[in-house]
Amino acid sequence: MIVLHAAGNEKIGIGHLKRCHTLAKWLKKFCSEEVCLLLECEKSLADFFSSEDITIITAKNRNEAIKYRRELFSNGGVLITDLLGLDELDKVEAQNEGVRWVVHLNDNGIESYKPDLIVDGDFDAAKKYSGKKLDVLAGPAYFIINDNITQLRPKVVEGNGIRKVLVTFGGADPGNYTEFFADKLVGVTTKEFTFIMGPAFSTKRKEYLKSFMHNKHYIFIDSPSDMGRLLLEHDLIVSLGGITSYEAMCLGKLVATVEWQTMKKYVKILQEAEVVFNLGDKCESISRLIKVMNTPLEELRRISRNGWLSVDGAGAQRVAEYLVKLINSSGERQI
Repeated sequence: MIVLHAAGNEKIGIGHLKRCHTLAKWLKKFCSEEVCLLLECEKSLADFFSSEDITIITAKNRNEAIKYRRELFSNGGVLITDLLGLDELDKVEAQNEGVRWVVHLNDNGIESYKPDLIVDGDFDAAKKYSGKKLDVLAGPAYFIINDNITQLRPKVVEGNGIRKVLVTFGGADPGNYTEFFADKLVGVTTKEFTFIMGPAFSTKRKEYLKSFMHNKHYIFIDSPSDMGRLLLEHDLIVSLGGITSYEAMCLGKLVATVEWQTMKKYVKILQEAEVVFNLGDKCESISRLIKVMNTPLEELRRISRNGWLSVDGAGAQRVAEYLVKLINSSGERQI
């Protein structure tokens, strides 16, 4: 039994859910073990991740999720977590459940949680874990991206400037950047802007955004089913620096990111790797965005090509293959 446990809501978004869903599909391709996706979220969010080959269980909270895990691991198995705030007690819980291996898909809480394997696709991951006695799959080569995106990856990248801009701050946009950009860009530019309203947006937020629909330069899309096509159709992607940014890079698209709270350090990492334009915080973001849109074409092409070369879209497959080999070679190993 392989259980992938992730959480998502209007505060932390749905990136963790997306990552586990993608990895679950690849694991199912490579092994005969039963694969279960345990999603700690509202059912309306879980419905976006339906799959014929994978068992999907929705839990209302952590306690309910743990209850399900204890039932699922009655004969042991592998636990893959993409959760925040885990610690040594969570590791003890996994041990008590009979889990053989604990794999963690982000860098949060690892010092106290102490998973058996860490998968960290950040650009600075190799440096981050250097000298530490940890088993890690590190770097953008292991960044997990959905097949719906990777199958659209172009063989060459040739940017032709910026005409259409996609503004997408994830499934939740907890910083309300979508509303901010829609408000502040009125009358500032004649570029075409498409704004994404994610599945975790409240009805009130959506209604407010629709009040801007009279602007001839604005398009609003609610929970798009084909994000890959939308990314391809636009020249510049404005995001928080999370999964959507990597998806855009995989497709050779130019990315500009804002520095929002916990994502600030990740944006700076991407900036240092020269794969995105950093728009700074809210106060700076609009003026910096205008500057990006007036940047010489060669510089735009250089940044987008850097991202495209770094994020090749094969991360999910690499992680799944490694995990299957690990499981097959260490079936008797206990935590």
